[in-house]
Amino acid sequence: MERRRGRLSEAEAQESRALELAQELSDPRAQAAALNMLGLVKADREEFESAERAYKDALAIGRQIGDDELQQEALGGLGGLAFRRGRWGEAIRRFGQALRRHGDLDNEALAEDLGGLALSRAARGQVVEAEIQRLVDVSGVIGWDRHAAEE
Repeated sequence: MERRRGRLSEAEAQESRALELAQELSDPRAQAAALNMLGLVKADREEFESAERAYKDALAIGRQIGDDELQQEALGGLGGLAFRRGRWGEAIRRFGQALRRHGDLDNEALAEDLGGLALSRAARGQVVEAEIQRLVDVSGVIGWDRHAAEE
């Protein structure tokens, strides 16, 4: 919540506390979730090395406990970091890995990963029409197209 309000210091403190609590409770899923959120906050603050470390730690936990959703979130975060750093090949690879961990559910995370993949390819002068169409389709299902129609 604090992150969406632009209060990054407060958001970082909240996520750090959530991580501490998860560690005290020996709850690996909660630890990985907190690390993924911490990665988002660190990326927003342009602390890319710290963000990458948080995402990689979350990814390792997700792999260890076999949780595809946690892995997808971490891989999407790593894709976003690579994109922001201009590392198009790495971004394409990470977003592709994230997409392979999505289930059958069309949701905002899927749209974000599809969009990240499309933008990363576009930065290299590549367009894969099937990926763009999938993004358009998912956007319609989750309601993103309503915002465009209202403008």
